[in-house]
Amino acid sequence: MAKDKELKYGRVKLPLEAYSREELLEMAFGGMMGAESLVMFSKLLISAVGKEQAKKLIEKARYDLVYPRGRASAQKLGNPKDLNSLIENYLVKSPPWVGLRPLSISYRTEKKAVLRDEKFCFVAEAIKKVADREMQEFLGECFCVHDLAWTNGFNPGIKFEQTKSLLKGDDCCEFVFEAK
Repeated sequence: MAKDKELKYGRVKLPLEAYSREELLEMAFGGMMGAESLVMFSKLLISAVGKEQAKKLIEKARYDLVYPRGRASAQKLGNPKDLNSLIENYLVKSPPWVGLRPLSISYRTEKKAVLRDEKFCFVAEAIKKVADREMQEFLGECFCVHDLAWTNGFNPGIKFEQTKSLLKGDDCCEFVFEAK
């Protein structure tokens, strides 16, 4: 399949292997300019309102951005309530803004699933290139709430927990989804 160089911000054609890491970073997160802007705006916000308030504002902005996407996806499918529908539609059939991440299922039953970023996260990789360790951890806590937001939008009856984070120094990002 031919590459489509015109597509940006996560709009790519598969297979991902057809792209270099740099091309994927550029498409997935707006490249280094996106990461640099995020870090700069985060520092400005921290200096203006303090770290805790900045964290709350960034979390809310990210959550409010992604929640409607999960909600719309669920509505399109008739609002399914089972875990398998969420996993299949978030991973297998997900739109490119999600599907760029090379997630794998490490454990899955009807009531519980554990997913991992096995290779790398495009967002984390871009941020690590421009932010110090403290800022990486800060953004890992407040910027990376999109999985929680999408899950809550799709089905608030599914418990979501991120148990590992590349931006917090772990070897991968790991997500646990559990039907209540």
